Amino acid sequence: MFASREDIQAWLVNHKITVDDANSEKPNLEATRTVRGQLIGTFNVSVVNSWDSPDTTPEMIRSISGQLAAAYLYIALYTEDVTDVPAYGQWLYNQAIARLADIKSGVLTVVDDNDVPIDPEGANLFAFFPTDNTPIFSMTDNFA
Repeated sequence: MFASREDIQAWLVNHKITVDDANSEKPNLEATRTVRGQLIGTFNVSVVNSWDSPDTTPEMIRSISGQLAAAYLYIALYTEDVTDVPAYGQWLYNQAIARLADIKSGVLTVVDDNDVPIDPEGANLFAFFPTDNTPIFSMTDNFA
């Protein structure tokens, strides 16, 4: 999952909803699925798959996923009492989806912990550094 409980709780008032494992697991899973589905066309699958926990997920993606999970949780809790979608839950959802659209259109740039833009192709994920000066291959090698 992309978001931690703290990422979800950041979007909710503490004294009204306390996020725990029991109430956040399904909303967090759905948020992760939504974010993954939205960004797979923008980022290479290997990039998105490298975000395998909140610790390895870029801060912006954690925030969006937390916001989306908070929306799902809020709506689920408050629609038990009313038939309309609660305005705050809808606002959270709309804002998260708009932020995803901004990433896809290039308005927002996802950066790593060092504020370096993440390469959407994942070229910087699998860098190889030899341990000695022996070349791995040369320009004259033939590959079949």
